[in-house]
Amino acid sequence: MRIKTPSRAPGPSIETVAHKAGVSVATVSRAFHESEKLALATRARVLTVARSMGYYPRVVPNKRNKVAVVTDPEASLAADSYVAQLAGTLMERLSEKGFRVLFERACNATELNASVEEGFFDALAVLGGPVHSAAWNSPTGGAGLREIARRIPVVTLNLNLGAPTWQISSDHAQGGRLAAGHLYSKGHRRVAYVAPGPETRVMLERETGFSAAAKSANAERDALVLTGADCSLVEALARVKRERCTGLVLGYQQLTLPALRTLHLLAVRVPEDLSVVGFESLNVSAYTNPPLTTVRQPLPEMGARAAETIAALLNGGNGGDAAKIVRPRKDDVFSNELVERESVRALTPAHAKGEKR
Repeated sequence: MRIKTPSRAPGPSIETVAHKAGVSVATVSRAFHESEKLALATRARVLTVARSMGYYPRVVPNKRNKVAVVTDPEASLAADSYVAQLAGTLMERLSEKGFRVLFERACNATELNASVEEGFFDALAVLGGPVHSAAWNSPTGGAGLREIARRIPVVTLNLNLGAPTWQISSDHAQGGRLAAGHLYSKGHRRVAYVAPGPETRVMLERETGFSAAAKSANAERDALVLTGADCSLVEALARVKRERCTGLVLGYQQLTLPALRTLHLLAVRVPEDLSVVGFESLNVSAYTNPPLTTVRQPLPEMGARAAETIAALLNGGNGGDAAKIVRPRKDDVFSNELVERESVRALTPAHAKGEKR
């Protein structure tokens, strides 16, 4: 399914916007195309004036300006907060720069390749993630995207396929270390990592980070890892209870609500019996019972970076000089942050050993 951004009727000139906003024409242009060169307050004022007047940058005819934001067929802008934050920011920024943006659901590179050959897209932004990248992580899926990337720019988010695609990602191993390390810092020893489902690159890297934290805490022998397509969430959490774990890391945000519900049905209290750390879920984690401590990815910043990269790669004045982007870039990997709420408690030494609570 493709969702095309609305066509824009002719509006006021850039000079009119500059006059009303009390800035120069160059400042208006930078507000749309080189936002990093402006103070946030100035950019916000200019964009507010521009939108109130119905002004948008004009797209030069015959320019390469059609960008598809690609997810798997199950993803939803409305229902999936991960997609909403990442794709929403990306689409908004590209639209501000004058690009035509389409939201494309595709499960294989063959579908995308046909659209590219017909000229529907000039660049692709492909969203990966814990459960959104199984098709692209397969040998054929990854090879197909790399083949497309030899003809048009392909930027991937949380999906590392290597050259010639461009990668933007959060540091998933750091995220796993951050989640587990927080539990170990609170005195927990028997800590479980639960991530049922496809073993995508994101999941494997988070598991690696979890294991590294367990090793640093000298708690490798007490760590419990339950992952993979054959792993059932209900069975995994039942085992966490049987093994008398006191800490739990949920491997991705879609587990938040079903895991908390399952723990409730198993008569496991959070955090009295089990401390839980998850990965951020927009407008959910702060309102669960109890509010969930999470690792947050900087999704809006990653989306904005992807828009800047696509604009530069397509070149032509819509965002910079492609020659200035050098692969690999350290700032293409974003650090995560821990958001502490109420789902983790500090343990006494006796509790940490799994004695009766």
